[in-house]
Amino acid sequence: MNEKLGGLSTSLFQHTTMRIRPVYLLVCFLQLQVAASISNKTNSCKPKEESTLEKDYEKFKSQHMAQRMAPTDCTSEIKQRNINGKRSCTATNTFILDDEKDVLAICENQGEYLNESHLTRSENTFQTVVCKHMKKNRKGSCQYTGQLRTSRIVVKCTTLPVHYQEDILTFEE
Repeated sequence: MNEKLGGLSTSLFQHTTMRIRPVYLLVCFLQLQVAASISNKTNSCKPKEESTLEKDYEKFKSQHMAQRMAPTDCTSEIKQRNINGKRSCTATNTFILDDEKDVLAICENQGEYLNESHLTRSENTFQTVVCKHMKKNRKGSCQYTGQLRTSRIVVKCTTLPVHYQEDILTFEE
């Protein structure tokens, strides 16, 4: 039983091997834990990206979507939606009066991607209300005048529309 194996007795070899195995297993286990931790951190980024996209789209809707609105409603809509926030009065804000599905279609298949600006121009026209700040009013009072338009619009798409850039006037009422 005490045979020689490369100068070591078999019992000594078995004893040394038994000591190495738990250490080896511990090292392997730690490597697996590190790999799993890295994998979880990598995968946890996807929901954050999606929630950021959803937040940006919700902000876009809040600032620019209004199915029913008259040009005389600009001041109240901007105030109700808190578009100015704590900053001074925004110079211009445009509200899109068409269905949400039609606006979403710009980013899906009803828009022309503009390479230079990385924006997308709608193929169809939209009813919009363009609200402009009336600068003659006293400081701190954000008053707006509105204009109803029919125009093509330009938005930034990141799968969903997330920024309203401008309208391209085609017909004014």
